[in-house]
Amino acid sequence: MPYLIPAVILTLAFAIRLPVMMRFWRIDPNVRSVGGLLLLASAVFYLGRPKTLVLLNSATGISNFAAPLVYTLLMMFCASCLVMIIHWRGGDPRRVRRATWTIGVFYAAVVAGLWTTFAFAEVPVERLRDLDTYYANTPWMREHIMLYLGAHTTACAITAVVTWSWLREVAGWLRAGLVLLVIGFVLNLCYDAVKLTAVFARWNGRDLDWLSTYVAPPIASVCALFIAVGFILPHLGQALQGLCTDYYHYR
Repeated sequence: MPYLIPAVILTLAFAIRLPVMMRFWRIDPNVRSVGGLLLLASAVFYLGRPKTLVLLNSATGISNFAAPLVYTLLMMFCASCLVMIIHWRGGDPRRVRRATWTIGVFYAAVVAGLWTTFAFAEVPVERLRDLDTYYANTPWMREHIMLYLGAHTTACAITAVVTWSWLREVAGWLRAGLVLLVIGFVLNLCYDAVKLTAVFARWNGRDLDWLSTYVAPPIASVCALFIAVGFILPHLGQALQGLCTDYYHYR
């Protein structure tokens, strides 16, 4: 349930924005970046379900093969967050393209690093809920875990800070949506902090695995809720306000 509910909520947010995306997909990069972000976020939760992980591992015959696959989608989500921020900020088209290209290259390198470290790691025991802490001290898998957590933390921190800086420049439903996005990305940082705390504890011979196994997933679910509502609130709020105004004038 911690995985399925946020996946459904994010899919619903994508579906609500779909008419706008179909209309402006080719001409508006902002529409493409938001659509890609919601789609990737929902895919992470769908594939991150323990039942799905088992199917992926069984289909490939490689224990824990689903881990780098899910983390790859997570890195694509991180890249889409930063690309979204760049396009929202706008400016010189050449600078926007250059920044977008830089982000793409950086996260492509991270993904390559994830698959390389996984290939060298010895991870024979399938772990569906506690892979990060179970293999926290395993050579190469240790680097694999830190790589994805570090890249995710970086993207969420930048997105949260930049989005926060825009709050004084907007009002109404758009401001409300941005507030929810800020909360969502700050909670993502809390998720990373909980995960890292559990991993660091393993490095120091302590057992705080419950943080990663039982605390982090619900935080991720709440993150998804805030982000999904943050993206659809301005659209739905303005539409609802318009309907109320029309009803008031024509009743």
